[in-house]
Order: sequence, then C-alpha cells, then structure tokens
Amino acid sequence: MRFFVSFWGFMVLLLTAAQAAEKTVDVNGVQLVVDSITDELLGFNDVTVALASGDQAYDIRFADGTCTEVYGLCTMSSLDFQTQNDARAAGTALLAAIDATSGDPDYDFDDDRRDIAGCGAAFGCETLISHQVVLRPDSSFLGSVYVRNALDNGFDFVSITGTTAFRGGPPSLNSRTTML
Repeated sequence: MRFFVSFWGFMVLLLTAAQAAEKTVDVNGVQLVVDSITDELLGFNDVTVALASGDQAYDIRFADGTCTEVYGLCTMSSLDFQTQNDARAAGTALLAAIDATSGDPDYDFDDDRRDIAGCGAAFGCETLISHQVVLRPDSSFLGSVYVRNALDNGFDFVSITGTTAFRGGPPSLNSRTTML
C-alpha cells in the first residue's frame, strides 16, 4: 500500500516503487529507505498503521508535488485515508518510525532532521496527512491531520484538525507548498 503525507511546505511523503538510488537499512526493527550515496532518509518500508478497519502496512516515500502530481487525481478516492482518525493513526505510525531511529550511530533521523529528504530543519518538521478533498470553483481545500516531529520528543504530536486552502481553483493548479 502507498501512503501520502506532506511536510509543511517542505516535502510530501509518497509511497512508490523503489528508486535506483535507494537502499534499505534495518534500524531497531524499522526498515529505512535511504539514498545510497548521501544516506538521506527517503522513506520507510512496511510501516504498520492501526486503521479502524485493522492494521495495514504501508511503504512511505518523501516527494514534492501538487495534489494532482502526488495522487494522480485530486479526489477523495485518490487519498489513502478517508477519515480523520485513520489519518491520525498514520501520523502516529510515522512518528514512531522516525523515533525508532533515535540513538542509532549512522541513521539517527529523530535527533537530526536535516538528513530527512526535504526537511532541512534541525529543529523539526511539520507534516500534513490528507483525508478530505473539497473542490470548489473559487476555492478548494484538503482536510488534513497535522503532525509535528520536534527536536524534543516531548513536543511531538498529531492534531485532529488542519486544512490547506487553495484559492482560485482546485489544488492541482496551485503552489507545491503543503500539498498532499
């Protein structure tokens, strides 16, 4: 299964087929996908998300693009999560996967986020996981869950609310920032 998520203005997590420059590394029971040259974190394989319908494994990749570029079609049926609760479960699973790298001498992405593809901020990254698409002629939005991966794990959280508005038409026609 694929899993899409957007780091607030920095990146989108996109589950896709393996890329040529990827390698997998097992760290504390979590399968990381890293760039084979730079060791930058590109995503995760086999992350279990506790959905309302039961546990589901997802492969996660970080990418950048508009809603249409990431999902193909920017519609509800294109989203991996259809409810806010399932999107929250995905956010919790994402934080757990990142936290599992803490303390690893080679792949500690919990304590240094600069090596996470698209993040570039040592203090933390914000993530949006979309669960709703509302398309209107004058403005559209994605209903999303907000995930904060902070430098201090005490400040990590998954919120129950968040929307990304797009003025002037569907999200696919607008800026790449905060898209998922």
